[in-house]
Amino acid sequence: MKIINVHAHLWDDQSVEERVEHYSCEGMVRICLIGREKVRIAQERYPDLVIGLGMVQPGSDGPEIIDKYHDWGLPGAKFITPSAPYDCDAYLPFYEKLANYGMVATFHTGYLGGSGRDTSTLWMHPMTLDRIARNFTELRIVGYHLGNPWYTDACSLALCYDNIWWELSGGTVRATPLSYLKTVFSFRTLDQYGPGELSHKLFDESVNHALFEKFCFGTDNPAPVYMIDFMRDLMEALEVPERTRELVWWRNAARIFGIEDEIVALPG
Repeated sequence: MKIINVHAHLWDDQSVEERVEHYSCEGMVRICLIGREKVRIAQERYPDLVIGLGMVQPGSDGPEIIDKYHDWGLPGAKFITPSAPYDCDAYLPFYEKLANYGMVATFHTGYLGGSGRDTSTLWMHPMTLDRIARNFTELRIVGYHLGNPWYTDACSLALCYDNIWWELSGGTVRATPLSYLKTVFSFRTLDQYGPGELSHKLFDESVNHALFEKFCFGTDNPAPVYMIDFMRDLMEALEVPERTRELVWWRNAARIFGIEDEIVALPG
């Protein structure tokens, strides 16, 4: 089984080698490491494994940081701890630059632990990605944590926009009962049932497997084994088709970053 991790971290005080080892495991073919200067080093040192994503803190960082990350050869950036909602006018130049460069935008969404940072969870609400996806249709967007706790809000965006994907990392999601996740993944819209079919689906409580077609695999800080076990058990319990599981494990991420042919050619 091949795996691409779209959400991993390399902090300034950490060793490149140790973090690469931390996130490596059987089947792991690419690791999206998020950070600043050290991410550039990691991508140069491990070009066949590391995908570098530059850290962006909107408000503290200006849009010119995207130019720097592009010059470094990083294919994307992660947004977190904004000083205003992600979709405010002041931040649109970030997304315009990413779209023009053909880079990928990833976002922390939902609850953020800790204190001492002048930000708001509401500024990272999943619905703040709506305006961004609407105005920059060519920009590929990956949201982290499924907008915890606004899971169904995030799911609605996945179904409405071709350019939005999600991942499920985070201790809160992994602590959620299966019964609740069955409800989350039964979310659907009437237009999924074909033109002209407007009959209500009140009694359709089945899992909407089309939702899983918009998911990627990510770990955040923990080692991959924890999320691999969780995702395997979740998809097994929800009877997600094998073709869709492949999308989650690696194919969606490979398409997002434009490396599908490279990954297909790898053994496994």
